[in-house]
Amino acid sequence: MKSSKNIVLKEECLYFVLIILFLFISYLPYLIYDFGFHNDFEIWAYSNKKCCGWFSETWHLTSIGRFLQAILQNIYLSFFTDLHSLVYGRGLAILFSAIAAILIFSQAKKGGMSNFSSAAFSLGVFLLPPAQVNLSWITNFIPAPFTAVLVLLSAIIFPDFEKIKTRKPQVWINLWISFLLLLASLFIYPPTAGFFLLIPLIKITYSGIQKLADRAHAIYAFVFFGTTSAIYFVFHRLIFMNLYNIHFPKTSFYRFDVSGSIFENIYKFFIEILPVMLNLWNPAPSILIAVVVLFVILISLGLLRFARNDESVIPAKAGNPDPRFHGDDKDVIARSRRRRSNLTSLRALTSLRALTSLRALTSLRAKRSNLLLILFWLALFLAINSPGLLASGRPPSFYRAWHPGMAAILLLVFRSIETIPWVYIKRMTIVLLILIGSLFAFNSSNLLATTLSRQFQYSIEQVKRQYDPEREHYFIVELRPKNLLFGRERWGELGFIHILSEGHVSYIIRNILKKDLPVPRPLISLVANQKDNEFILQTELFEKYSPNLRWSSPDAMNDPNFRFLDFYEVTYLEKRGPMPVSIDISADKPTPISCYKLYAGINESPDSMPKSWRLFGSNDKNSWTMLDSRQNEVTWKIAEKRLFKTMERSPYSHFRFQIEFSNQPDVVRIPELRFYTLESVCEDDKTQITKNIDPEPLIQSTSVNGQSIKVSGVARESGLTDPQRRLQKALDNVYYTFWETWVLEPITVDIHFYDEKIIRCYSFQAGDDKSNDLMPKEWRVFASNDFKNWDLLDSKESETNWGDNSRRIYTLKNNSPYFFYRIEFLDVNKGYILRIYEIELSEDLGCHRSIP
Repeated sequence: MKSSKNIVLKEECLYFVLIILFLFISYLPYLIYDFGFHNDFEIWAYSNKKCCGWFSETWHLTSIGRFLQAILQNIYLSFFTDLHSLVYGRGLAILFSAIAAILIFSQAKKGGMSNFSSAAFSLGVFLLPPAQVNLSWITNFIPAPFTAVLVLLSAIIFPDFEKIKTRKPQVWINLWISFLLLLASLFIYPPTAGFFLLIPLIKITYSGIQKLADRAHAIYAFVFFGTTSAIYFVFHRLIFMNLYNIHFPKTSFYRFDVSGSIFENIYKFFIEILPVMLNLWNPAPSILIAVVVLFVILISLGLLRFARNDESVIPAKAGNPDPRFHGDDKDVIARSRRRRSNLTSLRALTSLRALTSLRALTSLRAKRSNLLLILFWLALFLAINSPGLLASGRPPSFYRAWHPGMAAILLLVFRSIETIPWVYIKRMTIVLLILIGSLFAFNSSNLLATTLSRQFQYSIEQVKRQYDPEREHYFIVELRPKNLLFGRERWGELGFIHILSEGHVSYIIRNILKKDLPVPRPLISLVANQKDNEFILQTELFEKYSPNLRWSSPDAMNDPNFRFLDFYEVTYLEKRGPMPVSIDISADKPTPISCYKLYAGINESPDSMPKSWRLFGSNDKNSWTMLDSRQNEVTWKIAEKRLFKTMERSPYSHFRFQIEFSNQPDVVRIPELRFYTLESVCEDDKTQITKNIDPEPLIQSTSVNGQSIKVSGVARESGLTDPQRRLQKALDNVYYTFWETWVLEPITVDIHFYDEKIIRCYSFQAGDDKSNDLMPKEWRVFASNDFKNWDLLDSKESETNWGDNSRRIYTLKNNSPYFFYRIEFLDVNKGYILRIYEIELSEDLGCHRSIP
């Protein structure tokens, strides 16, 4: 007995070693190259060694119900010192994936899988595309491999339904521990929590649900998972979000509302997401592969069901034959005739009917059992994928949200292989599949590692050329290749490999250039997709300094006292009481003020705008110098904005806006107050857009890796835009960034080309966020050569029904070259907010070669 146990133990240890070895070989490029994703570099955008300097996504993660991830993320990221140290983080992620695979292996054996199939299946789960992404992404360690281990431990500790009936203290302790681990995983990353249901899914897939205990346990696990998820949902949605006054747009994934279009989500899941899952390890999905895999599953499971139906008729035990079923039917009838006994004939006939009835009853039970099994399987499968099906928005089109669901599809493939009657062929098929999965994982890891490490080297060269101690804008042109596999585009995160983030400039200047950088530098990212890249840049981005005064005040979006500095005209600062009223604000360093602008906003009445005021500056908060004084600023209109130039332009760190009188007694309301440091912003439109700008000092590089980079013109907008959603975001070739502004009056986008161009078409693109009502509905396109006389080239009045990711191309009847082009947005489909993900112009009719 002991020797057999030792053999089993040695066999299991061998499988453990093979799982670890295969994973490290499949992801070997992650351990060779030095690289990081965009938010990996955010580690160095703050002081990660000081407690609670906080990773940039900390508040965002907290506000979307993942505060435990935020805490663990900050602890985990504090151990990284430089780019090379990320290699150890990726090695740790691979190790945790191996641990998770071993945990699945142990449970798969209990669920009815053989040792060989269990090892192959558990390894295959962490060769899938979600793992290909997560193991390369340092900031995905906590929500992915770490949480997978947490969830699987919860599933292992989770007691069987039969044990619950015993009411033993240890059983209830295990149940509570399982609950706390599962709840913790939900507060880290809800999609990964789906691994909890993978364990009962394995059991019913391999052992069936013929027994009442099996059905009871599946229902019990389903209810436990649903109850825990509901507790997480209710706590965050009804308590935490209300406590901290957290709000998200109606279309946001993070709104914590059950989608009003669940059936539409399920439809899109089966049409758009399931085919990706059926491609298994292939990150460049093909409908052909999906159909073949689905066909194999259905045929194999059909054969499996047929075999079960045949086996369900239990023969009589050997050595104790039932005389009623001995021999064939003709022998029974012959004997009955020879005996010429009516009673014997009746018994024989009864035996035949009994045999027929038994077979029919058995077949009916088998059909019912199979139908019930399918229903159970679908219920668990949909529950595994519930985070992407039930939430507001739409099923997300990225891999990391569907890892447990893809594992469930892989489980069906392995169950299908069990229908092969020859053990040798069955094992060879499994080995072949695992080798294919390993090759795909190696291909993806090599692509990610080489592309990102190469992009980082480009970034270093560009920052070196631009470095200036006084510079506040840095540009990085990123060469983002088309990520093709066998001629097909990769899906999800593997379709856009990007590195750009604020932390890149900080890291390069501090660690590569060895320069002191007390404040992280803003990064303007541009993506080059074509052979001839002509970029259009906002005029303000050409300046060395930011046009806006940078405040040292708290986050304006979260502090009601600074809502007049948040770039949103629907929020405001309101002061009640006798005048004068003083508002003190501080800059992060002494800065001269060239001009400032007041916005009346879109509130019910502009009557509470300031009427008379004075602006002061100081460097010690004791002695104040008057910078400007205004009297009788009356008759403010809705959405009006007024620009005021200062008399004194010395640098100051502290500013006092002292309101002497308001247009409404005892109440003053300011939706927006903007201070500008650059004189160019205070100039008139024509001077600003036509001034001679030399792009060379900006990028100081005519090529990146031999690819031509050209700044062909400048652009500006007339609205008020949050710097995070500036016009440049629609001109950057990055599909997930967008320009957003208020359309309280016509908003113009003026583009000045350095050389005359015949623009023959233009295009707008929506995003993948169900914010299609924010797309433009009515606009006009003009052109000019002197910025005074404008020719109308196009006009649209009712552009409705925009779809997710839709790109509409519009042709211009234009054969004349112009220096200036203007797009005047008059209305949006709903509300007052305009959001466009991409604006492109082109000199050819099909918009094939677009600018930018």
